Amino acid sequence: MTDDLMNAILAMNAYDFGANAALDGQQYSQIGDWTILKTAQSNDNNFMAVSYQNGSEYEISYRGTTDVIGTDLLDGDLWNGWTIGGGSDEAADVNSAISFYQSTLQTVTSNGGTSADITLTGHSLGGGLSGLVGSIYGVKGYLFDNMPYEIAAANAYADSVPGNAYNPSLALYIYGNSIPSPIDESKLSAYATVGEALSGLRWATNQSQPVTGLDSGATNVLGAVQLHSMALATMLLYASDNNLTNWSAIAPYWMPELWNDDVANAAGVGAYKTAAGSPSTALQEMIAYSAIDEGTMLYGDVAIKSFFDDAADLATLVPSNVDDISSSNDMVYRDLSDIAIQYAGHLAADKSTDAALVNGIVNSSLGIVTVSLNSSTWLDGQSASSAPTIVGTGNLVRDVIMSTVGTPTAEDYDTGFQNLLKSEGPALIAGITEVKVAASPAGVTLDASDAVNTFSGSLGGAVLIGSPNGNTSFIGGNGTNVMLGQASDTFDLAQGNNFILEQNGGTATLDASTASDPSTTANWAMVESGVDAPKTFLFQSANLAPLTVVYGANGNDTFDFEADASKNIGVYILQMNDINQANFLALDPSKIDAYIDQNFGSSGDDGYGGGFDDKIVLINPTASDILKYNGQIVSDPTRYVQYSSSRIGGESDFNPNMHGGSNGMGERSVDPNNNLKLVGDANAAGGTEAYYTDAWDEYSNTSNSYSMKSGNIGVTRDYAYSNDYQTQGPQNKLVLTGLTANQSSFSYDQQNWDGSETDTDTYYYNSNPGSLSLIGFNVGDFGINFANNGAGSDYQQSDQLYAVSEWAQANVSTMNGLPDITGIQPASIGASLGTSSTPLTPSQWNVIGDDAFTSAYNRPSLTASDFMRAA
Repeated sequence: MTDDLMNAILAMNAYDFGANAALDGQQYSQIGDWTILKTAQSNDNNFMAVSYQNGSEYEISYRGTTDVIGTDLLDGDLWNGWTIGGGSDEAADVNSAISFYQSTLQTVTSNGGTSADITLTGHSLGGGLSGLVGSIYGVKGYLFDNMPYEIAAANAYADSVPGNAYNPSLALYIYGNSIPSPIDESKLSAYATVGEALSGLRWATNQSQPVTGLDSGATNVLGAVQLHSMALATMLLYASDNNLTNWSAIAPYWMPELWNDDVANAAGVGAYKTAAGSPSTALQEMIAYSAIDEGTMLYGDVAIKSFFDDAADLATLVPSNVDDISSSNDMVYRDLSDIAIQYAGHLAADKSTDAALVNGIVNSSLGIVTVSLNSSTWLDGQSASSAPTIVGTGNLVRDVIMSTVGTPTAEDYDTGFQNLLKSEGPALIAGITEVKVAASPAGVTLDASDAVNTFSGSLGGAVLIGSPNGNTSFIGGNGTNVMLGQASDTFDLAQGNNFILEQNGGTATLDASTASDPSTTANWAMVESGVDAPKTFLFQSANLAPLTVVYGANGNDTFDFEADASKNIGVYILQMNDINQANFLALDPSKIDAYIDQNFGSSGDDGYGGGFDDKIVLINPTASDILKYNGQIVSDPTRYVQYSSSRIGGESDFNPNMHGGSNGMGERSVDPNNNLKLVGDANAAGGTEAYYTDAWDEYSNTSNSYSMKSGNIGVTRDYAYSNDYQTQGPQNKLVLTGLTANQSSFSYDQQNWDGSETDTDTYYYNSNPGSLSLIGFNVGDFGINFANNGAGSDYQQSDQLYAVSEWAQANVSTMNGLPDITGIQPASIGASLGTSSTPLTPSQWNVIGDDAFTSAYNRPSLTASDFMRAA
């Protein structure tokens, strides 16, 4: 590791000794390859310094501020140290710092060394003391976020040489019998986190010593005091020394979480921090200490590697344009940062040196960021009786849900979440074993079917967060999942239980195509949209959907039920008072399921509303919502052509000018060559009497059969089925059949005597047997009011009759002693014998009478509180 990084760690190490330490430095005697020689003795000015030895090399680390005021101001850092920044060379810490240096130098020289073997380091006040001592004696030093020192050093030199300000006692104390040397800063190196608290003072005092800036990426969100952290500077120097820069995009959300005490405590810092120490400060130091990769590694050497690796993976989530970051994404970034930082702290607390863990728990690949919450990963082989509490997981579940549904009052998210999910909230959080977030603009599949079981062995679920641009596909784990879509996403209903949240407009596709037997599964999905824009809920393979409860929230939504045209779909409509976007997820799906089974029959029953494999429930649909079946709008029914037949052709017909023969028909003879000739009367010789026509009718006709656009509508109204024979009273059940048709044509052609087509029949639609049943339907739902719901047909035809002078060859056989002539075509036609036509003849009727559905049979209004989760 580099000298500057080791000096940063030693500068931080001084804070572990004396008053207000976050970690107890007395627990160890070695740090890296450095042995702790001694610490400053107790004093009245809160001064602390630590000396170290590594072979022939020596270090002094001056501690920074830990107690500003002290007990009476006079024993605090403000009076004894901060005044040095204003130029005082008589502050108590000046004497203490020089005395500690001189004492260490005596040890060095007694071992054959010189001042060149000593390096100074320190942070803040300690950095100022390092600069003061280093510039006075011209020794090597590293200054971090240093307090101004140059004026005090210049004053000390000026007061040590003869002149108006000469102070012989000070000169003797600093230089002994040596001639004072001018201030020398050539061997000093200074570093500071950009924006930290003392940067303004260094500027105000015109510090000439160059300072290398360390950019946290969070200057605009962290306070100046937070940016002044020595642990933070150490971590940033580690990143700089290792050319790690690809984490910076997540920094504004990541770095502030280093000050989260809940995360720190959950990471296990309690075993190492002092009783009065801040948990988050201890966490920061422990991760920073893991930069040590040689000698005694106080907290392993993996945590900081995991820290920056996970940050880099999370950075792939952050768009280049910060204006594209919504408030909900902001929370997600922070929550994921909590998870990864806790894991890094966990590795530090475990003092892990396992190289297999350096990549942390976050992975970014193929446009997807995956966060592992696998208990075995977090426990890292430990023997534990319970799963770790991962703070960020709870925050993430809470924030994803509450940022979508909001809260009914001004309560905070924690309270709102507790009121929403009651006792099931902690179980939901504990069941999450994986997080996946779309990092690419669109088009990825978040598949959590590989989510492992929980620590207790229950089925694991996942939090899945789609792309801000939408078009994400979601597949949950076998446990309970939270899926957050943005727009036009696809959600798999076959796997696990699912909270499905679609924040913005577009189409939310609810796909049950991979469900095996929904009638026997206990899976459920609670589906809710935001109120910002109309949405389309597209149910794919709707006939296979498990219990799926949908609330559109704002009306103007579209519900499109798609399935094989031969399948039957049942949709249950419930009216609930006092339900809204903020409390919909408080509904208990098991209570809704029980209500439907009790009052409408289960999938295996033939009772009213039963007999369907699926169980789709719509809460409070409105007249402004739109109903679709396989993509076609079902509204007030209108007619469409279901079948059309058009025919142009000809056939033999009676000649109205011929008389005689049996039944008054015209007569013709058949000659030996099977040529039919007009013979004039029944007594002509040489032929056999036949009762066939002597004229040719050319015709054209069309016929159309109309059906309703919404298919054939049937009405069922009956008492609600009940296992205990308690009824809710009669309700309307609207059954829509024939909703789809295959558009096709079937034709047969016959060649006329002159080569023209004679006959064509065309069938435009053949309706399919599938149906859509709306159980609990009220007139007006989806704008369906049954006005002008007619069906019918129309027909028209025209004819032109011609005399036939000679017939073409025909096939003649005998039937009942008379010739049976087929395939007759005229060889030529004669004069017109007249025309006739049938005018357009329509027929129309209403399928459903005006009184078929009345308000007396409307679904009952249920009380939402009866269906809420238990406290």
